[in-house]
Amino acid sequence: MFFNSLYIERDEEKQLLEWRTTKWCSIVSGYLGSGKTTLLLKLYDTLKQKKETDLPFYIDFTQKFATLDEYDNSLIQEKNNGGNVSTENENNPVCTVIARHIIDQIKEDINFFRDYKIFKVKHALIYNDLYMNIMENENPQNDNDWDNLLNSEAYKNRKIAIEAQSQVPPAENLELLLKFIKTKNPNRTIIIILDNLDRYSQYLQRQVYTKSLSLSRTEVVKLILAFRDTNLRSLRREGEQGDIYHIESLNTIYDSDSNLGTVSLLNTAEIIKKIFIKTK
Repeated sequence: MFFNSLYIERDEEKQLLEWRTTKWCSIVSGYLGSGKTTLLLKLYDTLKQKKETDLPFYIDFTQKFATLDEYDNSLIQEKNNGGNVSTENENNPVCTVIARHIIDQIKEDINFFRDYKIFKVKHALIYNDLYMNIMENENPQNDNDWDNLLNSEAYKNRKIAIEAQSQVPPAENLELLLKFIKTKNPNRTIIIILDNLDRYSQYLQRQVYTKSLSLSRTEVVKLILAFRDTNLRSLRREGEQGDIYHIESLNTIYDSDSNLGTVSLLNTAEIIKKIFIKTK
């Protein structure tokens, strides 16, 4: 009973479940040991049971991502050299990590890769000319036509030539993937939970935070992020590298200007005190 009250049966989970169909980016904040990961894993497990309405993905950033380590070090070095680290970067490899994780979870669909390739050719900016050429000359009418086209040497060579000059930016690639998944699951809410982001510097966290706000404003995906309270303060300090919101704005449940919903957790000692008061 005590353990359940401390970590499992939390009011914050109910709040996050209520928010999951909004355009808000939800932030779970709290001190070290306040139960952020336990809460998010419990939420993830609950969402997985709602197969008709929800499609959740949980990414734990305590895993080793070499590309992120290298990128994060470059941001720190840029700051140490007196540079102004941007809050946005369309080439942020975090987008690639998220995209790969999502693909790993859904690639068992036998037609996934073919359908996704077709979707990217139709919608990615760098393939505009290629797609127009396909429709003018080959004009595939069904899945079999597309299979033949995608496997042809002529198509592969044209695509390789395009990608030798330009690549789809990671941010655009992630957005395309999410839009594609939404077309396949129009009645389900796509929810991405990002946990333990504090493994990285405040500069990388700030870019993830900014991108998450942007994505959550769409009708495609819902983002839920976990930050330590102290890190969240530095991410959102007024005037610092373009951030315009004080931490005090988290006292409100919903920040209409930033489309941000927040759930602040108590630290463990305060939770225990609250439980004892409640159960007396």
